[in-house]
Amino acid sequence: MDANEVGLADTSGLDLVAGHAVWCHYQPDNDVLISDYVAERGIPVLAFSERSGLRVEGACMVPWGEEPAFRFSREGKARVRVGDLVLSAP
Repeated sequence: MDANEVGLADTSGLDLVAGHAVWCHYQPDNDVLISDYVAERGIPVLAFSERSGLRVEGACMVPWGEEPAFRFSREGKARVRVGDLVLSAP
C-alpha cells in the first residue's frame, strides 16, 4: 500500500509465506483495501491483528495468539482460528 518512491522494479519480497502477502495490524475496516489488493494483484493475503501472529511448526504455518487470523483470496474472506493449519511452508 506504500508508494514505491524509490522505483523498485521487484517488490515480491522473500516469499516466506508460500505466495501470500501479510497484512499486519489488521482491523475489520481494512477489508475493502485488502480485497482491492487481492483483486488487483491476484495474491492472497494473511491478515493479523495486534493480538495474533503466525507460528512455524516444522513445514506448517499456524495462526497463533489471542485472536483469529483472516485469509483473503479471490474467493473472499475466511476466518482462520488459532491453531488451524494455514499452509505449508515453502
